[in-house]
Amino acid sequence: MCKSGNTRASCLDLIKIVSLEELPLKLSVIQYLKKITSSETFWRTPRRSDWSVQLQTPERSTYGFAGLKNLGCICYMNSILQQLYMIPPFRKAMLEVEDRQAEQEKPEDNVLYQIKCIFGGLMEIEKQ
Repeated sequence: MCKSGNTRASCLDLIKIVSLEELPLKLSVIQYLKKITSSETFWRTPRRSDWSVQLQTPERSTYGFAGLKNLGCICYMNSILQQLYMIPPFRKAMLEVEDRQAEQEKPEDNVLYQIKCIFGGLMEIEKQ
């Protein structure tokens, strides 16, 4: 979310301001952050090491791209997904297509939903 030094500083300033506000505002911000960071569909893992930020290095790779984490058993699938992601018309179509099965399937069983999460994550991911 905060990819540059300026946005990080602004975010920290906002957190400082919110911390001085009334308790209900603080609680609603905390609940929102917990919700987006603990969601099963959130694209980062819950491990603390995956959330570490090194402010000394650029957030984005020098080429502007990032990859998927290899879990040791899905490298071929990762390779195909990354190649498909690099085709702009395909990526756009996948992100915009209406999912008619969304109401009938659980998100973890819905392949289209999962691909949309991966592609959306690749758009926002820093570096891997």
